[in-house]
Amino acid sequence: MGHIRLSRLPRTRRWKEVIAMLEEGKTVPQLALATFHAAKTGLERVPDDVGFTQTLTTIFSFIEAFQSKSPETSLRIKGFEISKDSSLFEYASAFKKQTSIATAQARARSDIGEIARNSFSEVLVKSVSGTAQSLFGTEISDSGRALQAHFKGTSLKTTMHEFFVVFTQRYLNYYLGRETPYHVGAGKTFANIADHTEFSKAFDLHIRQTVRITDEFTPGWFGKAKYERRLTHADVARFAHVAFKKISSEFERGAKISE
Repeated sequence: MGHIRLSRLPRTRRWKEVIAMLEEGKTVPQLALATFHAAKTGLERVPDDVGFTQTLTTIFSFIEAFQSKSPETSLRIKGFEISKDSSLFEYASAFKKQTSIATAQARARSDIGEIARNSFSEVLVKSVSGTAQSLFGTEISDSGRALQAHFKGTSLKTTMHEFFVVFTQRYLNYYLGRETPYHVGAGKTFANIADHTEFSKAFDLHIRQTVRITDEFTPGWFGKAKYERRLTHADVARFAHVAFKKISSEFERGAKISE
């Protein structure tokens, strides 16, 4: 994402409303909804972005391999390059490499796909590193077990929740994060950096609570799709449309409750 130049928010009507709300010190849910509406056109296009859906397809393929009786064999069959003594970071690297290959073959590289790829890699490392005994040089049984534990039962729900949270945070903060620094200082919305940090935490928490709408839907869909062998790119794209429709509706509902 380093090629994207950071600048202030676009001067569309919706983004001007966000800026006005920042200046007025509106509540976090109000700002979250305003930011969502301003970015809505782009967010609604996420399920249509082949880079994103191809990345999501690779994520589910990765998870499916770890749920098999022989994860290492399944991973290699699916194209993930792992070695006998792969560490957690090496698993994450194998995932990223396979995602890059898949999106390149589909001619579907995109910024949204890149955000998704990095989001899942971040979730892998952060959530599993505390479980794995060591990040480097571990036996495959140790690092493999640590990953397996996060891809089964209620842990799968938590892992996918974190993915959608991190992705949505990164997507919306890509926009809002460019504007809020201009509102820090004496007489402004945020008196100091500490106030700005607290707002960012509250904003991220609001996104986290909003994305919970997908928690039960995702593992339920995955379990059924896996059983029916319907984890193709087309199937995943349809899943993405439903998931983001749920997230969009929850943003709207959350704002109404806060009014």
